[in-house]
Amino acid sequence: MLNSLNHAISFFRQLIAPNNQSSRDLSFDVIEIQGGGSIEIQSDKDGLSITCSTLWIRSGGVLIADRLSVVADTVTIEQSGVIDLNFKVR
Repeated sequence: MLNSLNHAISFFRQLIAPNNQSSRDLSFDVIEIQGGGSIEIQSDKDGLSITCSTLWIRSGGVLIADRLSVVADTVTIEQSGVIDLNFKVR
């Protein structure tokens, strides 16, 4: 479970396995961003893909990203929850 209680900044890029194979796909069971929490995902020019069973953005929670593909069985965005896909590097 990836859970954000406070502000978290995550830098995800191409993953390199020990056998030198690369992947841009990350998998989680549940991603939950609680009220007041945020997750920023900064990928490189090729972006990345996240697969999860549940994406839950509670009221006041924010997911900020660029070049992101999300595949989820269940997506819940509560009132005042935000997905911002216009992220710009500061």
